Amino acid sequence: MAVLVMLILGTLGARLVGWLGVDYVDSWPQAIAVGLAAMFVMTGVAHFVPGMRRDMIAIVPPRLPAPGVLVTITGVLELVGAVGLLYPPTRVAAAVCLFVLMLAMFPANVYASRMPNPPKSMTSRLDIRSLQEVAYLAAAVVVGLGGIQ
Repeated sequence: MAVLVMLILGTLGARLVGWLGVDYVDSWPQAIAVGLAAMFVMTGVAHFVPGMRRDMIAIVPPRLPAPGVLVTITGVLELVGAVGLLYPPTRVAAAVCLFVLMLAMFPANVYASRMPNPPKSMTSRLDIRSLQEVAYLAAAVVVGLGGIQ
Protein backbone atom coordinates (compact mmCIF):
# COMPACT_ATOMS: atom_id res chain seq x y z
CA MET A 1 0.00 0.00 0.00
CA ALA A 2 2.94 2.35 0.67
CA VAL A 3 3.87 2.16 -3.01
CA LEU A 4 0.40 3.29 -4.10
CA VAL A 5 0.44 6.07 -1.51
CA MET A 6 3.81 7.24 -2.88
CA LEU A 7 2.39 7.35 -6.42
CA ILE A 8 -0.67 9.32 -5.31
CA LEU A 9 1.12 11.77 -3.01
CA GLY A 10 3.98 12.30 -5.46
CA THR A 11 1.51 13.01 -8.25
CA LEU A 12 -0.65 15.35 -6.18
CA GLY A 13 2.39 17.19 -4.81
CA ALA A 14 3.79 17.65 -8.30
CA ARG A 15 0.43 18.83 -9.64
CA LEU A 16 0.14 21.35 -6.80
CA VAL A 17 3.55 22.73 -7.75
CA GLY A 18 2.32 22.94 -11.35
CA TRP A 19 -0.75 24.89 -10.29
CA LEU A 20 1.62 27.30 -8.53
CA GLY A 21 3.22 28.06 -11.87
CA VAL A 22 6.04 25.56 -12.42
CA ASP A 23 5.87 24.62 -16.10
CA TYR A 24 7.70 21.30 -15.57
CA VAL A 25 4.57 19.84 -13.97
CA ASP A 26 1.82 21.93 -15.55
CA SER A 27 -0.22 18.93 -16.73
CA TRP A 28 -1.51 15.71 -15.20
CA PRO A 29 0.75 13.45 -17.31
CA GLN A 30 3.80 15.43 -16.20
CA ALA A 31 2.72 15.27 -12.56
CA ILE A 32 2.01 11.55 -12.81
CA ALA A 33 5.50 11.07 -14.27
CA VAL A 34 6.90 12.64 -11.09
CA GLY A 35 4.67 10.45 -8.91
CA LEU A 36 5.73 7.33 -10.83
CA ALA A 37 9.38 8.36 -10.55
CA ALA A 38 9.04 8.72 -6.77
CA MET A 39 7.32 5.34 -6.63
CA PHE A 40 10.05 3.65 -8.69
CA VAL A 41 12.82 5.22 -6.62
CA MET A 42 11.12 3.76 -3.56
CA THR A 43 10.69 0.29 -5.05
CA GLY A 44 14.06 0.33 -6.82
CA VAL A 45 15.92 1.14 -3.60
CA ALA A 46 13.97 -1.62 -1.82
CA HIS A 47 15.67 -4.14 -4.13
CA PHE A 48 18.93 -3.37 -2.31
CA VAL A 49 17.73 -3.10 1.31
CA PRO A 50 18.74 -6.43 2.92
CA GLY A 51 15.38 -7.51 4.39
CA MET A 52 13.32 -6.45 1.40
CA ARG A 53 15.89 -7.88 -1.00
CA ARG A 54 15.69 -11.25 0.76
CA ASP A 55 11.90 -11.21 0.47
CA MET A 56 12.03 -10.26 -3.23
CA ILE A 57 14.49 -13.05 -3.95
CA ALA A 58 12.16 -15.47 -2.15
CA ILE A 59 9.23 -14.68 -4.46
CA VAL A 60 11.09 -15.12 -7.74
CA PRO A 61 9.44 -18.16 -9.32
CA PRO A 62 11.77 -21.18 -9.03
CA ARG A 63 11.79 -21.83 -12.78
CA LEU A 64 13.73 -18.58 -13.27
CA PRO A 65 17.52 -18.68 -12.91
CA ALA A 66 19.66 -16.60 -10.54
CA PRO A 67 16.97 -14.89 -8.42
CA GLY A 68 19.49 -12.57 -6.77
CA VAL A 69 20.75 -11.36 -10.13
CA LEU A 70 17.18 -10.85 -11.37
CA VAL A 71 16.31 -8.78 -8.30
CA THR A 72 19.44 -6.67 -8.83
CA ILE A 73 18.66 -6.14 -12.52
CA THR A 74 15.04 -5.20 -11.89
CA GLY A 75 16.07 -2.80 -9.11
CA VAL A 76 18.54 -1.07 -11.40
CA LEU A 77 15.95 -0.91 -14.20
CA GLU A 78 13.43 0.67 -11.85
CA LEU A 79 15.93 3.32 -10.76
CA VAL A 80 17.01 4.05 -14.34
CA GLY A 81 13.36 4.20 -15.37
CA ALA A 82 12.62 6.70 -12.58
CA VAL A 83 15.35 8.99 -13.89
CA GLY A 84 14.01 8.54 -17.43
CA LEU A 85 10.54 9.63 -16.30
CA LEU A 86 11.97 12.89 -14.98
CA TYR A 87 13.84 13.81 -18.17
CA PRO A 88 11.25 14.99 -20.72
CA PRO A 89 13.05 13.67 -23.86
CA THR A 90 13.09 10.12 -22.40
CA ARG A 91 9.79 10.24 -20.50
CA VAL A 92 7.66 8.32 -23.02
CA ALA A 93 10.29 5.63 -23.58
CA ALA A 94 10.76 5.25 -19.82
CA ALA A 95 7.00 4.93 -19.27
CA VAL A 96 6.74 2.26 -21.97
CA CYS A 97 9.75 0.34 -20.64
CA LEU A 98 8.50 0.49 -17.06
CA PHE A 99 5.06 -0.71 -18.23
CA VAL A 100 6.72 -3.76 -19.80
CA LEU A 101 8.90 -4.29 -16.72
CA MET A 102 5.85 -4.25 -14.42
CA LEU A 103 4.16 -6.86 -16.60
CA ALA A 104 7.31 -9.00 -16.58
CA MET A 105 7.60 -8.85 -12.79
CA PHE A 106 3.94 -9.52 -12.00
CA PRO A 107 4.31 -13.33 -12.05
CA ALA A 108 6.40 -13.00 -8.88
CA ASN A 109 3.33 -11.55 -7.16
CA VAL A 110 1.21 -14.46 -8.38
CA TYR A 111 3.85 -16.90 -7.13
CA ALA A 112 3.99 -15.12 -3.74
CA SER A 113 0.21 -15.30 -3.40
CA ARG A 114 0.38 -19.07 -3.85
CA MET A 115 3.24 -19.66 -1.42
CA PRO A 116 2.15 -21.44 1.78
CA ASN A 117 4.34 -19.11 3.87
CA PRO A 118 5.22 -16.00 1.85
CA PRO A 119 7.68 -13.48 3.27
CA LYS A 120 5.98 -11.07 5.69
CA SER A 121 6.49 -8.09 3.36
CA MET A 122 4.88 -9.97 0.45
CA THR A 123 1.55 -11.06 1.94
CA SER A 124 -0.82 -8.82 -0.07
CA ARG A 125 -3.79 -10.72 -1.42
CA LEU A 126 -3.55 -11.23 -5.16
CA ASP A 127 -6.80 -9.40 -5.89
CA ILE A 128 -5.62 -6.31 -4.00
CA ARG A 129 -2.16 -6.50 -5.56
CA SER A 130 -3.71 -6.90 -9.01
CA LEU A 131 -5.85 -3.78 -8.55
CA GLN A 132 -2.78 -1.83 -7.46
CA GLU A 133 -0.90 -3.13 -10.48
CA VAL A 134 -3.68 -1.88 -12.75
CA ALA A 135 -3.28 1.59 -11.21
CA TYR A 136 0.50 1.53 -11.79
CA LEU A 137 0.08 0.35 -15.38
CA ALA A 138 -2.60 2.98 -16.02
CA ALA A 139 -0.28 5.67 -14.67
CA ALA A 140 2.45 4.54 -17.07
CA VAL A 141 -0.04 4.65 -19.96
CA VAL A 142 -1.13 8.19 -19.03
CA VAL A 143 2.50 9.32 -18.96
CA GLY A 144 3.30 7.54 -22.22
CA LEU A 145 0.29 8.90 -24.07
CA GLY A 146 0.58 12.34 -22.47
CA GLY A 147 4.11 12.74 -23.78
CA ILE A 148 3.19 12.04 -27.40
CA GLN A 149 2.77 15.26 -29.34
